[in-house]
Amino acid sequence: MNCVTSAWSCTACSAECGTGTRTCTRTVTTQASNGGTCNDALSKTENCNTQACAAPFPPPPPPITATGYLTISAKLSLASSAWPTSESQAAFEAALKTSIAAAADLGEASVTIDASTRTTRRRGLLAAGVEVDLTVKYPVDGTAAVRDLVVDDAVPFYAMAAYMADWLLPASKRDASNSGSVTTFDAPSASVGLACPPSKSFADALALSDDARYADARRALNDLAVCAMQTGTAAALDTAAMADTYNMLGYANRKINLESRDVELSELFYKRALQIDPSHLGAMGYLGELYVQTNEPALARETLDKLKVLCPPPNDCDSLTILRLAMHEHGGMAEGAFVRDVNWDASCFAEACSPMNITRGDSLNFIYGAAHDVVEVADEARYDACDLSGAVVLGGTGDGGNGGLKKTFEEVGIQYVACSRGTHCESGQKMVVYVHSERDTPVAGAGAPSYSLGPAVSGARGNPRADRGTLAIGAAAAATALLAF
Repeated sequence: MNCVTSAWSCTACSAECGTGTRTCTRTVTTQASNGGTCNDALSKTENCNTQACAAPFPPPPPPITATGYLTISAKLSLASSAWPTSESQAAFEAALKTSIAAAADLGEASVTIDASTRTTRRRGLLAAGVEVDLTVKYPVDGTAAVRDLVVDDAVPFYAMAAYMADWLLPASKRDASNSGSVTTFDAPSASVGLACPPSKSFADALALSDDARYADARRALNDLAVCAMQTGTAAALDTAAMADTYNMLGYANRKINLESRDVELSELFYKRALQIDPSHLGAMGYLGELYVQTNEPALARETLDKLKVLCPPPNDCDSLTILRLAMHEHGGMAEGAFVRDVNWDASCFAEACSPMNITRGDSLNFIYGAAHDVVEVADEARYDACDLSGAVVLGGTGDGGNGGLKKTFEEVGIQYVACSRGTHCESGQKMVVYVHSERDTPVAGAGAPSYSLGPAVSGARGNPRADRGTLAIGAAAAATALLAF
């Protein structure tokens, strides 16, 4: 009988990452007997912690001798709850200053709360609020390196101050009614040295991103953004071009580092792009991918549902296809049931809601008042003629309130619905519902999965970048795109 040995006992690894070594030993717990042997090694040296080391954070830059400042002043209009009556003005301003400094990536000495007041509006008929005037000053020293760092910080801060005030506030003071506006953007050319228009175009930034030079792409995009900010006009800041710029800023930040402030900035820029253009498919798709990568399945599914509305079957769009694949491959996230609200009484006359393209298993939630109902019409001829004889009542006049009437479509095919009240059907309160077969998850090398019903329809806008044409994507192409995800 051969000898029996214990389990290996190893020393600590000589390195935390990048491949270290350790020595392992074991002992004989039962000696060999009856002619058995005991030739097993009792010590060994092996590699450990073979994972790559994270890139070290660069040391903080040395203090600079300021020769000028890029200055941003803003006014915040906050809910009254932002400044409770139990909180002193000094405490309120101190907490706000700390939060704003973090958002601006500056020391608190560079932030000034110019004024903070509680307001009463229109003789007390509207709720009181809080008004805050603030100024941040980014020091520059005349060098291009410091100017670039300042621009890279000033661009997201401007977006927060002008469009997303909650991003400047402590979590306890955030409220959907909070808003902000930039009152001053001052970048004196003599000291700051902005060059507008910048040396690189949006097309140049895309090329840098395509070459995986994300830091360089971000630099070029920030220069484009800061030049638009210098104009201070909606005509420059609320354009399709700026939506594309913010979208690609979100992408570049996400690709640079998922373990840092860049993740927050990525979400900020995607959301700013969607403020400008709520149907920007690239920003919506990329935002969903960000939520997959940061393991936020509820937000990923919410974003996916928005894309389903923007990209109904049978077309879909690249952004929807790639996000589905990302959720399947990287997050193991289920899509979940899709329920689409239909404002049946207010928005669906003159066949404004028809046709409706959905996938088998999806639901429509009909929201309507007591003057309406929902019936299923037998066939196309009766639908066209508004012949409602034999129609099946799906929801009566009292079923559309309290959250709506939900109808789940389980069969692939075409269904016809209408309102049977008065002459509502003749006025176009009716809808053709195309129910498509569910799409399989695409896999690399396979043919593109397709819906079973109906020809391709036009109108899908955008891809995960800036193109705004109608697109179709194969599964292999989707998988390739995901490699850069």
